[in-house]
Amino acid sequence: MREQSASLFEDLVNLKLAKCKSVVLAAGHDAQSASNRIVYLPRNLLVHEVLAMNARSTTERYSSVSIGLHWFTLILLAAVYACMELREQYPKGSDIREALKSWHYMLGLSVFVLACVRLVFRKIGPAPRIHSLSPLQTALAKTVHLSLYVLMIAMPLLGWLALSADGKVIPFFGLELPPLVSPSKDLLEVFEDTHELIGTIGYFLIGAHALAALYHHYVKRDDTLRKMLP
Repeated sequence: MREQSASLFEDLVNLKLAKCKSVVLAAGHDAQSASNRIVYLPRNLLVHEVLAMNARSTTERYSSVSIGLHWFTLILLAAVYACMELREQYPKGSDIREALKSWHYMLGLSVFVLACVRLVFRKIGPAPRIHSLSPLQTALAKTVHLSLYVLMIAMPLLGWLALSADGKVIPFFGLELPPLVSPSKDLLEVFEDTHELIGTIGYFLIGAHALAALYHHYVKRDDTLRKMLP
């Protein structure tokens, strides 16, 4: 797989070289002159351009970076929910329960970071078009996507706020993040209840998103899911 990726990358760079040579030929230079001019092109600039192409989504497919971020986010979300559910299986105050709580906090904040990075990449390149959607389906898809981003941003922030209101340390892989609010039992209850509510809604949003992808792949048999596959 690594050799295939390297070969594909080299092919893309060579394709860029060929295009540059075509431009030189079109400018009136002969083939030998064009080849000589292309030799002096900084290869690192071509490599940089190819990498930039892979970082930008197109109207037909998500970029390699966006695809990687999508599936990594899914893995993190699954781990966040797993930590939340598994900790209930252990008595309060036990080491494993406290460890699962800490991992729940840290992985949740990681989802927040990834969501912000994904938003940046959505600005860099357009999301691929899904040609087979009706206006109603398009509106529903946009609503679910927006709701998922709200989920990935609001839930970690609410967790951070809840820990702050409870006067506890906010752990993040060896770091201690600063509290966002002063300790308050009233705020703690609001933040925890809202966090739990959004977490429950998240099950349905993630399920709806997954079912929609499977519907497109197996029922409509279009390329919607393939646009996001590695």
